[in-house]
Amino acid sequence: MPAILNDPIVRLFAIPFVASLLLAGLIRWVGAQGRGDQAAGASVGIVFAWAAAYELGPQIWPPSAEDNNMFYMIACGLLIGIPFDFLRSKFVGKKASPRMRYAKLGLALLFGVAASIWGRGHLDWWTPMLVAAWGVVALRITVVAADDAPVASAMLASSAAGLSAVAWAAGLETNLAFQFAAAAGGYFVLNWLDPRLRFGMTMILTGAGALMLVGLRLSNTTYAVAPSLMILGFVFFADAPVRKLFGTKKPAERWLMPILTAIASLLPIALAALAAHIGVNYEAG
Repeated sequence: MPAILNDPIVRLFAIPFVASLLLAGLIRWVGAQGRGDQAAGASVGIVFAWAAAYELGPQIWPPSAEDNNMFYMIACGLLIGIPFDFLRSKFVGKKASPRMRYAKLGLALLFGVAASIWGRGHLDWWTPMLVAAWGVVALRITVVAADDAPVASAMLASSAAGLSAVAWAAGLETNLAFQFAAAAGGYFVLNWLDPRLRFGMTMILTGAGALMLVGLRLSNTTYAVAPSLMILGFVFFADAPVRKLFGTKKPAERWLMPILTAIASLLPIALAALAAHIGVNYEAG
C-alpha cells in the first residue's frame, strides 16, 4: 500500500470525501435523470460500509458482535433502498404521492427499530426513545428534502460533523465518525452544485441510517454522550432561523441556503461537543 494512503488526513477525510462525490456522480450518470438523481445518495452508504469493514475488521457471517452489525445494517439498507429508488421516480420530491411518502417513512421506522435492537444487541426501555428520535429525524429530513435537497444534504453533513466533534471532545474513537462525515460532505458538495439530486430511500436508510448507527456506537461506549446526541438533533431545524432571517425570495437563495444552514448548525455542534466533554469528565469523577 502506498505510504500516502496511511496518512490520517488522506485515509479519514480525503478518500471518503472524493469516493463519495465520484460515486454519486457515477450512479447519477448510470441511472440517468430521475432514477439516478434519487439513487445517487447510495454513495454515502457504500463508502460508510467500506469504512466500517476497514475499521472494524473482518465481517463475520452470521453477524454476532455489535461492530459487525453496523456493516450489515448498512448493507441491508443498500439492498432495500437501491431497488426502491430505481423502481420509479415518483417516490421523492414534491411529485411523490402521499402513499409513497408514507411507504418511505414506514420503511425508515422499521429500519430504526431493527438498528436500535440489532445494533445494541438487546431490547430495553431505551428502544422506544431511540426509534422516536430516529422517526423525527427521518421525517424532518424527508420533509426538507422534498423542497430543498441541498439543504437536507447540508443538515446530514453537519450532523455527521457534529458526531465527529462529540466523539473527539469525549475522547472516544473517532475514525469511523470522521470517515462518515467526509462521505456525507462529498455528497453535499455534489448536491450543492447539482440540486437535481434527490433524497431517495437509499439516502434515508444508509445516510441518515449511518448517522443513527454511529450515534449508537458512541452511546454504547458511554451514556455520558446521550445529552450531546439530543442537542445535535437541533441541526435538523437549523434552516428555520435562516429562512426567517433571510427570507425565501432572494435570487441567490439556492446557493446560499445550504451554506447558511451549515453555518447555523455550528451552534448546536459546539454545544454538543461541550456537553460531551463535560459529561465524560463528570462521569470519570
